[in-house]
Amino acid sequence: RDFVSVCSKQDLLTDLIVTYKQLSQEDTQDTIRVACVHATLVIANMLNAEENKQHTITAIKDAAEDRSWRVRLTVAKNFHVLCEALGPGLTTAELMGPFIALMKDNEQEVRKEAVRVIQSCIELKEPLTQEQIQQHVLPQFQSLALDPSQAVRAALAQVLGPVAKLLGRDVTQRQLLGLISDLMKDEFHDVRLNIVSHAGLICEVLTVD
Repeated sequence: RDFVSVCSKQDLLTDLIVTYKQLSQEDTQDTIRVACVHATLVIANMLNAEENKQHTITAIKDAAEDRSWRVRLTVAKNFHVLCEALGPGLTTAELMGPFIALMKDNEQEVRKEAVRVIQSCIELKEPLTQEQIQQHVLPQFQSLALDPSQAVRAALAQVLGPVAKLLGRDVTQRQLLGLISDLMKDEFHDVRLNIVSHAGLICEVLTVD
């Protein structure tokens, strides 16, 4: 990552991109593939949309499905950085599918980070839109609210306030209110605490005194 960040775009495309692609497919050590995800965060910012389609999108999708949970976790933790680098068009066209898969990942740590990063994604300069959240992310919330991992449910409770603010009163009433009510009664203290900490924001969205 540090090496890539000091290279020129021309050097990257001429000399380094082939090596980067080979290392992102490195078979024996997941630490190398994790490092390649970090390199991708830098490379994606250096390239335009067409170049990213050619050089980084496949690597990102492969990393999101990598057999190593550490690689998938790195993608989940940095998903907002990828969204920012690739822009709304490529995010919508190429990244929403992998993001949904990360929220359904079989490792709870990956699911937790994929949920946590939602808040960062809607706070970007060019954030995930209401449509993207409603169409792709919201349908995952019901199963996440029933997740066997307390940490995943706590992460969901943490982002519901900001998501409600983005989606507005009508959608919150129709699709989030039952979920919020259920999480307020969760057996795990941190889940209840995270919901209650956003109660003011949620009430503001619902215009309830």
